[in-house]
Amino acid sequence: MRNKDQILLESIYESILSNEDIIQHPPLERFDKKRYPNTELVPVSYLNQIKEYDREDMFSSWEFKNFDEMEKEIFENGMKHPLFVSYSVPDKKVLLTEGNHRLFLANKLNIKYLPVLVSRQMSSFSGQQKLKAKEVSGWSADENVHIPSNMKPSEVGIPAIPLPHQQKT
Repeated sequence: MRNKDQILLESIYESILSNEDIIQHPPLERFDKKRYPNTELVPVSYLNQIKEYDREDMFSSWEFKNFDEMEKEIFENGMKHPLFVSYSVPDKKVLLTEGNHRLFLANKLNIKYLPVLVSRQMSSFSGQQKLKAKEVSGWSADENVHIPSNMKPSEVGIPAIPLPHQQKT
């Protein structure tokens, strides 16, 4: 791990420990750890920079009229699945492709971290996606290197910390 990455991780941990009164992440007791072992917690502030869609008007649409019900299901009963960020190998860029509604709720509820999994995309982003995607350090696009289909956010250069059950005691 590069030195600046270690410093970033240490500052994120310090922030979590010093702000116990802030909801850091939704409950993860129901989280499917076996299905998503490469999931890490990513700051909501970072996810806001790479969101594909802005869901500020989501409750004006017919399908999302009951904010209280969504809030209770996701943030009181816990999250079962991570948000998905696509990593474009040719572009070395990332974009939040699944979880824009949960990100909206996290912002509304002042939650600081969400569980995220990165999925490989072997094609370039196009159109609006290319404009919204953010460059990361990424994997080397060498033909001798296998890039896994699911990766930890930290493996492509996204600031992240382990889920509570992954932290070594």
